[in-house]
Amino acid sequence: MRAEAAATAVARIVSSLLGGGSAAIGELAAAVAAGAPAVATGSPAAASGAPAVVRGAPAPTPGSGAWLDSALCTSCDECVRKYPSIFVYDSDKQATIKNPRGGSFRDLVRAAEACPARVIHPGEPWNVQEKDLAAWVERARKFD
Repeated sequence: MRAEAAATAVARIVSSLLGGGSAAIGELAAAVAAGAPAVATGSPAAASGAPAVVRGAPAPTPGSGAWLDSALCTSCDECVRKYPSIFVYDSDKQATIKNPRGGSFRDLVRAAEACPARVIHPGEPWNVQEKDLAAWVERARKFD
């Protein structure tokens, strides 16, 4: 019963915020109710290959990319100012990831380290050829 209530609530919220199709909304609601990452495979973000993360959603599984818990963002301007090709403010003046491939994995790790609210999670690197990748992956572990 709780899972159904959660799925219904999420579907209503997503529907009002995104105005998405019922199939995508149902899939997203079911994923959240089941405790899975909130990514709808029919969504425009999923179709583009970019990770789609909903505020308050569980963390994506390893290898799925960077994510940011926007609801806990303090709007300190650290990430947006230093890495504007990766981060942007949403309509609530809270940071969100605009393009996880807008910079290097090193940039994501540095942003996570500088974030006073500790809401940036670098995920897994997308470029396996990046210089000193093993060291950056090790530094990123405490954020994921």
